[in-house]
Amino acid sequence: YEEVDVHAQQVSYALAGEAVQAGDYEAAIERYAALSGFEDADALCAEATYAFAAQQQEGGAFARAAELFDSLGDYEDAADRAKVCLYADAGAAMEEGDYARAVEAYASLGAYEDAPSLLTAARYHLGVNLMNGGEYEAASELLQSLGEYEDAQILWQEALYLPGMASFGEGDYDTAVSYLTRIPGYKDADEQAQRARFLAAESLAESGRFDEAVERYEA
Repeated sequence: YEEVDVHAQQVSYALAGEAVQAGDYEAAIERYAALSGFEDADALCAEATYAFAAQQQEGGAFARAAELFDSLGDYEDAADRAKVCLYADAGAAMEEGDYARAVEAYASLGAYEDAPSLLTAARYHLGVNLMNGGEYEAASELLQSLGEYEDAQILWQEALYLPGMASFGEGDYDTAVSYLTRIPGYKDADEQAQRARFLAAESLAESGRFDEAVERYEA
């Protein structure tokens, strides 16, 4: 049985080599990985993985290439190439408007190149997208965290003003107050919050809930 196993390994080893020659690195990697510990299969597996990663990079599959290079640890220049690919993928994500992906990629790059400043830009665009998509709480939190970047300090307040005024228009005065009181001094938020409190109190009084109405009037 041992001779049969060795023969099977030799056959698989040869097939892995043929796969490399044919440029089918995925098949080669799978075979070499299964042969771990046999002859120089581990070294050849790393070599095939590196070649496959380079192939993916050349084809523009930067995220996959980065993942493959990263899996190689300190093999040759794999760690550096992983960062190059991740940086390229982040740039592609920005061009495609996939800001969440760009944020994730730039964040994982740390201080690499100009990744920190590009991360801020990506987070800004993601915040704007969230706001335009009606995800106001998430947008406000993200934009507020950007400090003085562009008009982020205006937009995070706008992301609370919009749903606050929408709630006011729908007669949901309590919700309007909860939004508008978080942005004192922004536009007419203070005035509208006070109006919402008054109208909420009026509504309570009309429904006979006088004690609660008095509390609102006095708020």
